[in-house]
Amino acid sequence: MTAAPDAPLFMLHFPVDTRRLVAFAEAQGMGGTRRFDEGYAVHALLRALFGPSAPGPFTVRTARDLPGPAVLAYGPEPLAGLAQTAGLTAEPLAHAVVDWARAADKPMPTAFPAGMHLGFEVRACPVVRVGRSTIAKRPGAEVDAFLSALDACDRAAEVAERPVRETVYLDWLRRHLEGGGAAGLLDGRVTARRLRTVLRKTQPTEDEPDRAPRNFARPDVVFSGTLRVDDPTAFRQLLARGIGRHRSFGFGMLLLRPAGSG
Repeated sequence: MTAAPDAPLFMLHFPVDTRRLVAFAEAQGMGGTRRFDEGYAVHALLRALFGPSAPGPFTVRTARDLPGPAVLAYGPEPLAGLAQTAGLTAEPLAHAVVDWARAADKPMPTAFPAGMHLGFEVRACPVVRVGRSTIAKRPGAEVDAFLSALDACDRAAEVAERPVRETVYLDWLRRHLEGGGAAGLLDGRVTARRLRTVLRKTQPTEDEPDRAPRNFARPDVVFSGTLRVDDPTAFRQLLARGIGRHRSFGFGMLLLRPAGSG
């Protein structure tokens, strides 16, 4: 759902206790022999705390001198309202994960002027949906953008230059920033990447009516650089929506900083 242009937008900070987050995840059936997925656990936690008011997109950042990381998120509701909701309705095991005394929020600007340059960082999952392809079992399958580019190169009628992973990922980022005219990528780089095993619930079928949790491998890439705001309304909506897929699981939150700050 696209946020209204004048809708409030807050950046929220929730310090969490890792041990208590793991205990909450295990109680939700995310522990045992399956690999712990921090993003999925936080996704479940935010919904257990806030229900339909859960903020997102979010990212998980390492916090110094604390028993766990901090969850940063964008959402339309301020901390006071969210804390009240959690205090009224959340179960104790979920409520105890957050260090409420250290939680904080700030309102985001109502407008970002067109032409403004901003530094950014975003952790994203650069995947694409594909049609009929030798790398996909079915049309519409979700595939690493780089593997999709490799496959297209292999199937090309004439010999083409082999794609470079970081270039493919930056092109993917550029398309998402420019979508709807929100922003232009002035410079960008991949600062970290790895293949991450993520936990997701599959769609129910006749044979398996319950949504069973399964592990999937997905690219986990951190980008940084400088962007230019092109359309103030579209850019603010991009912040509220996030970039790419799996935005509800710790990917896609666009963090801003002064241009030229590193």
